[in-house]
Amino acid sequence: GRYSTFDWTVKVDADCVFFPDRLRTHLRNLGPPAFTPIYVRNTLPIFTLGGFLGAIEIVSKTGVETYLDNAAGCREHIGMTSGEDGFLKDCLDSLGIGSMHDDLILRPSGNPAECQVEEFVAFHPQKAPAQWTYCWD
Repeated sequence: GRYSTFDWTVKVDADCVFFPDRLRTHLRNLGPPAFTPIYVRNTLPIFTLGGFLGAIEIVSKTGVETYLDNAAGCREHIGMTSGEDGFLKDCLDSLGIGSMHDDLILRPSGNPAECQVEEFVAFHPQKAPAQWTYCWD
C-alpha cells in the first residue's frame, strides 16, 4: 500500500469536487494527534447522523492500518447491508478509531455556485460534467 507513505488517506466520490490544498489547511488547523488512528467527520450533523458523509472520507495512516487489519471481522460482525460509507464509519467506530469533527470539510449541495465558498474543502454532488467543471474552475 501506497497509503503507508502518507499521513492521511482520502477517498473521494467521482461526483465530488475536492480541493486538496484546502484540506491540508483544515487538517493543520484541526491539529489531530500524531500517530493516532483517527478519521474526520466531515459535515454538519443535520445532514446525516453523526456528521459523516461518504462523498469524502479522510482517515489517518494508523486508522487505515487498523481498519485493514480488522476489515474481515467488520464484514462478519457488522455485515454488508449499509452503503460503503456507513460500513466504514461503523467499522471504524467499532474498532475504537477516534474521530475529529470539521463541519467545513463537505458542503452537501448540487449547486456549483456554492463552490466559490472557499471555507469548504469539497462539494457534493456535482453530477453533470459542466457542473463539476464550473465548480472546479
